[in-house]
Amino acid sequence: SPSPSSTNSSYPLPCYLNFCPGGIEYTKQNRSDHLHEVSKYVVSDSKADALVQKVLEADSILHSQSSSEEEHFLPSLSVLTEAVFGSLTGVPPEQVRKWADALVLAYGEEESSASDSVVTWLKTLPHITKSHQPCGYVFKRGDIAWNCRTCQADSTCVLCDECFRNSNHKGHEVFFHRTSPGGCCDCGDTEAWKAEGCCSKHVPPQTSSTQEEKEEENDDMEAVRVSARARQDGENSVKEAFANTRIGSALAVVIGAAVQCIVRAVDGSGWGCDLVQWKRRWADEVRKIRDGIPYEEDYATVEN
Repeated sequence: SPSPSSTNSSYPLPCYLNFCPGGIEYTKQNRSDHLHEVSKYVVSDSKADALVQKVLEADSILHSQSSSEEEHFLPSLSVLTEAVFGSLTGVPPEQVRKWADALVLAYGEEESSASDSVVTWLKTLPHITKSHQPCGYVFKRGDIAWNCRTCQADSTCVLCDECFRNSNHKGHEVFFHRTSPGGCCDCGDTEAWKAEGCCSKHVPPQTSSTQEEKEEENDDMEAVRVSARARQDGENSVKEAFANTRIGSALAVVIGAAVQCIVRAVDGSGWGCDLVQWKRRWADEVRKIRDGIPYEEDYATVEN
């Protein structure tokens, strides 16, 4: 059993957090230097800030040594988030949201540093706050406007030069002309331009237009299909907004940890009156509290 001198049986438990690139380094030397009572830390105090900074530095070093410049793996953040949301080590309920905001925003760049919460920051993202909009660029005298007889609804429908060069018109009948002041780019306007001929920035979301779905649009499953499309559009917007960004990865880590916390809390509720299963779980938590060891792997750092 662990040495009494190396444990703390108070509740919530302190957790062993010796961060290194890749997560945690387990060692028996100077174990007490790496014990943190996260449950007593308040966001923005010196101890909490120092802990978040250690996590950020460890994950930054790991990313700098990674062969992939696009993907962000954040194992140290995962460890700290698990401690913050943990049943034996977690912070008080009134601090959970503040910690979640602080952990995500710490991994942001300048655009998130001025925000006081993740929700506030998300509202500043154009991909999240704005629905699909056509380009609408207003032409000036001498601008280049492109016609595509394959994609346009009529001869008055045109694309600006930027949208045309970022769209695919291979094999289409296209030509351009110089504009007079007035008129606008129709990229993204489904009434004026085919979706497959729009640029990636203004391409409209996929909409179902098959004859079969049109015939069934008034049936009982219509609401389900609309809901599914709305969910897919939302997922696509989030993926586009956070693609290959460090703060997007941090958001995924924190949300994942929060979901796991809820799952663990309700896990076993289906057992009903099977008290044996509940007693085993309680006994395991009592043992961890008695030993002052919240995680199984922490036993590697204490003297036998």
